[in-house]
Amino acid sequence: MVSRPAFDPNKFAVRIKTKDWKEIRDNPDNPMFNRAIQAQLAPGSTFKPIVALAALETGTIDDRFTVRCSGGVMLYGHYYHCVEKHGHGTLSLHNAIVRSCDVFFYTVGNKLGIDNLSFYADLVGFGQKTGIDLPMKPTGQFPRSNGSCALSGRSGMRVRPFRWPSGKAR
Repeated sequence: MVSRPAFDPNKFAVRIKTKDWKEIRDNPDNPMFNRAIQAQLAPGSTFKPIVALAALETGTIDDRFTVRCSGGVMLYGHYYHCVEKHGHGTLSLHNAIVRSCDVFFYTVGNKLGIDNLSFYADLVGFGQKTGIDLPMKPTGQFPRSNGSCALSGRSGMRVRPFRWPSGKAR
């Protein structure tokens, strides 16, 4: 695992000089923060397969469902941009995955609703502990329609980067 920005670990091989410690400690990029296991970030495109799974399993969409991507979509008073500035045009689920169309998955996620998304995220292991013994590795969080958040009580989906590739069925 890599966490950036980095620092020279050789400075810790012997007693670290005060000047070197202050330089690392006061660095605004916070190089001592291990982003791989400590950061809480939105999962981005790694969550798209879970959205697809939930939509197909719940019958929210079928294999003929399409979305027209014009470069963004307005949801709840906020305009969400797609990765393709000018839009992808009309896409099926398969092509939306291949082209990583944000608008398709924003639209499908909106149709699914937060509770269905939350259920399937939990089913595949998002927000769960990994079982791997690493320091400072709390679970992620996933919002619920009642305003609470799975495992943490806060709003907004956040996951640990370390968790992204390890979704699992139970």
